Amino acid sequence: MSTYSYSLDDIHIRRLQRAFIKNASKLGLYDGRIVNLDFHTAPHYGEESVLEEHWAGARNKRVKGALTLFAQDSESKLILYTPADIRQVVVRRNGHEKPAFVITNDFDMPVELVVGNYARRWRVENGIAEAVKFFHLNALSSPILVKIHFDMAMTMVADTLYTMLAQKLRGF
Repeated sequence: MSTYSYSLDDIHIRRLQRAFIKNASKLGLYDGRIVNLDFHTAPHYGEESVLEEHWAGARNKRVKGALTLFAQDSESKLILYTPADIRQVVVRRNGHEKPAFVITNDFDMPVELVVGNYARRWRVENGIAEAVKFFHLNALSSPILVKIHFDMAMTMVADTLYTMLAQKLRGF
C-alpha cells in the first residue's frame, strides 16, 4: 500500500473517497442528514519531519503532524468524507469562558436545533478516539501529506468495511 500511495495525488484520493461514499450511500450505510466534524492532529515522530506544528488536544500541546478533519455520519457513526458548504453558529454563555463554534451544512435547520444536536456531539470525540486507537492514526506512515491523505481515505474505507462485517456477526 505504501508504494501505491506514492503514485496517487489529492485529486485521485478525493475521487476514491467520493466514489466510496456514493456506493456506500446506495447501500444505505450513511444517513447523511447530520455529519459530525472533528479536527484531529495526527502527530509525526520522525526526526526530520517537515510537517507544521498543530494543537493536539489529547496531548494538551502543539506537536508536529498533519491536521486532519474527520467527518462522521451521526446515525451510523461511520467515518466519512463529504464536501459541503457550511454555516457557523457561535454559542456564547454556554457554561464555558470561551464561546463554542458550531458548524453545520443545514442552512434551513433552526439555530435551537443546531445547538441541541451539538449537545449530543460529545459522542463524536469517543468515536474518533476509538478510530485513532484502532487504526493507529497517531502513528503516521510518512511526513508526506499525500500519503497522509491516502492513509485517512483508507481509514474511512476500513472503518466502513469493518462495521459492515461487525453487523453480520452475532453479538455486535
